[in-house]
Amino acid sequence: MKSAFFLIVLFLLTITGSFCQSIPWERINPNPIESSLKEIVRVPGTNRLVAIGTGATLLCTENMGASWIINYYPAGISRSVNLNAIQFVDSNLGFAAGDHSTLIKTVNGGQSWKAVIDSGDVNFLDVFFINEQTGFMTKKDSVMKTTDGGLNWVSACIGSSSFYSTPKYLHFINDSIGFIGNTGHLYYKTTNAGATWDSVAITPAIEGFGMRAIQFLDENTGFVSGVVDNFSSNTNYILRTSDGGAIWQVVYTDPFNYVQNFYFFDAQTGFATGHRVMYDNMILRTVDGGLTWQESNMPYSFLNLTAPSFLDNGYGLCVGDYGQILKSNDWGQNWFIRYQWTFHAADINDAQIVDQNTVFIGTSAIGSGGVASGNIYKSTDAGYTWDKMFEANPIYALQFLNPDFGVAIGNFMGELYKTMDGGASWETLEVSGFNFEARSLWFINEQTGFVGGDEGGNAVIYKTTDSCKTWQKSDVWLHRFDEINNMAFANDSNGFAVSRYIQDYFLRTYNQGDTWVVDSFDVSAYVRKIYFINPDTGFAIGNKILKTTNGGDTWEAVPHDLEGQYQFTDIDFPTEEVGYITVSDNAKTLLRTDDGGDSWYSLDIEFYTTSTPDALAFFSKDEGLVMGENSIIFKTYTGGFVGIDKNKSNSTGDVGLVCYPNPVTSSLTIVFPDKNTDWHIVSFYTTAGRLVKKVILSGYNKNTTINLFDLNTGVYFVVAESSNGNKSSAKIVKL
Repeated sequence: MKSAFFLIVLFLLTITGSFCQSIPWERINPNPIESSLKEIVRVPGTNRLVAIGTGATLLCTENMGASWIINYYPAGISRSVNLNAIQFVDSNLGFAAGDHSTLIKTVNGGQSWKAVIDSGDVNFLDVFFINEQTGFMTKKDSVMKTTDGGLNWVSACIGSSSFYSTPKYLHFINDSIGFIGNTGHLYYKTTNAGATWDSVAITPAIEGFGMRAIQFLDENTGFVSGVVDNFSSNTNYILRTSDGGAIWQVVYTDPFNYVQNFYFFDAQTGFATGHRVMYDNMILRTVDGGLTWQESNMPYSFLNLTAPSFLDNGYGLCVGDYGQILKSNDWGQNWFIRYQWTFHAADINDAQIVDQNTVFIGTSAIGSGGVASGNIYKSTDAGYTWDKMFEANPIYALQFLNPDFGVAIGNFMGELYKTMDGGASWETLEVSGFNFEARSLWFINEQTGFVGGDEGGNAVIYKTTDSCKTWQKSDVWLHRFDEINNMAFANDSNGFAVSRYIQDYFLRTYNQGDTWVVDSFDVSAYVRKIYFINPDTGFAIGNKILKTTNGGDTWEAVPHDLEGQYQFTDIDFPTEEVGYITVSDNAKTLLRTDDGGDSWYSLDIEFYTTSTPDALAFFSKDEGLVMGENSIIFKTYTGGFVGIDKNKSNSTGDVGLVCYPNPVTSSLTIVFPDKNTDWHIVSFYTTAGRLVKKVILSGYNKNTTINLFDLNTGVYFVVAESSNGNKSSAKIVKL
């Protein structure tokens, strides 16, 4: 045992120092989160605000958004769950409900959560608990009630024939009286603690009125928002009642402002959020109990916003789509953007590195009013900041042959975009008519290149030999091969084209694209991308990883450590030995190889995001960007491993964790370097960078003790993370 101990310690001391001091991934965009946030609430009796959203996201702040504690998968729920509603009964007890029959509970003010319901496929829309035992949730056409803390539920139909959509805005003003909103001229009310629900009509009736939101403050005072759509014009309303809903009075009308949510801090101060007809958001404010409403001053924002939440000092936050967070310091008179993206994009589709500091990306845009559009962005500091260089159709592929010459394609109207000055200006060129949808490209040199896609339901490849001035079409056919999604050349003559919709087959040219022939992989697979390291060695990825060592003449599947269903989406080799592959539809989202692609192992990035990486751009074997859905960008200096980051500008002067006993057999005590920092996450990584254990802490801790009975014998890196982004680490030996 003593010999084994010294061998392990010797191994510990001789492991390269690059595995010691930092977590492997740094979030670049968006901050603090990319998930769409659906609600933010204040924990009663505290200054803690908690927000929930898509991708099983739950985050909280105790300093008005200066820092956030992010819990990506509270209670271990899947990221396929969207959390739709959250409510706190008191300073400790709270509930959150969401899709796939999800109900989670906290008893410590949102610091940790456990599942109450975690099976089924019903989407819970709203939740409200009167006390720890009695609560309600809404789903399509009905409201459910529990009297045992959520263990058992009974469902009460509330008039499904009257519902034009699903019930929402569930709330109670006391133990007996509650309300539920509905699209149309009706809402629902209970006076017997949810035993029965009665429909209530808006009186006097407004013809064509469609309800948007409802909020009662007490038995007498309530508000309803809605719209009358006359096809040629709209009228938007806020109605107020002071007699429990017997009579409603119009207190606000506007042809452009749609009110979708209400929030009242007290009986006098309230807010109504929504959007204008042309997609710009707006917030209305009242300080006289809802008798009059005025628009707040806001920055332009086309993304949906929810109702805000305020503290006693007049500081408030309002959240919305794509992690958008607005802040007010003056009771909502003025708002400013507290968090925003480095750039605005729905998805990052492709990336191209030009040199050690310069990289281009092609994106699809968000908030384009139904018109498909996209942008090309450029970074000259290795991905930290970005400038928009060009706006066009959604950019699905781009390629730079040198720092000056680059091309890109969108998928509409047969357009190609070309730059000769490093992206400063772009020329729009037509490959074919509007019936051609371009999806892929490959240029051999500045004169000769190819664009592939779909034209009228047929797969086509266009070739240019005069730097995009003229194009010649090659008709291709392959079992309804209706779209060329990707192309690559192993050398100037040997080229390949694939469609991710066709199994086993691809197109190949031996004569620089003058003719294309049908060929087949030696392994059955759906392939979405071809990639060559050199003229002989290449890869085909899709639902498998295929490798060739003879220029594509034969292919074989190579092993990896994933289980279940997956789609490999992008591949990049910064060296001939080290490569990376992004993975969709799987818990693991990134693979790495160190042996030239003969075998692949997974790296952990899913802990830091709720979206799927789809694009890669590595500057070296260790420094690179992983990007994709909802404009996420993560950067690593360690190749996805736990390692020292000597280049990051936000060094915290980390003095390291103190861990004892070390080596450890069962329980490990961790002493944090700063007792006034809220160290809230402790993660354990293998020397290969795999996350094997994570522990969520609550409050401010001087130290903590963690049982490591579930870890195998070996060397691990312990990384502690605080809410403001500080990290501290140590190395331990588990015996």
